[in-house]
Amino acid sequence: MVKRNILFVLYYFNIFYILFIISVICFAFLTQNFELFHYDVVSQIETIGALFVLIFWLYNLYIWIKSDKKLHNILFLLFLNWIYSPFYFRKALRNHWV
Repeated sequence: MVKRNILFVLYYFNIFYILFIISVICFAFLTQNFELFHYDVVSQIETIGALFVLIFWLYNLYIWIKSDKKLHNILFLLFLNWIYSPFYFRKALRNHWV
């Protein structure tokens, strides 16, 4: 039960991380100078967030090794790693792999 709760926290954190990266990119394009106001803070948030996203991605790879053997899923996980991880986790929940 605790492991499942941790996975849900990582799942939601991954979604917020994707939204954060998209908002940083949009802010950079809207300001037209590509330099953020507090770049050091944004850089620290990205680094810490990337660690949590990496843990979640590695667990999704473990789910693929243990339960799923479809080639297209591993290709999506490898090439679209932090973007595809939440979608794959939802698929794993639907198929009762977690």
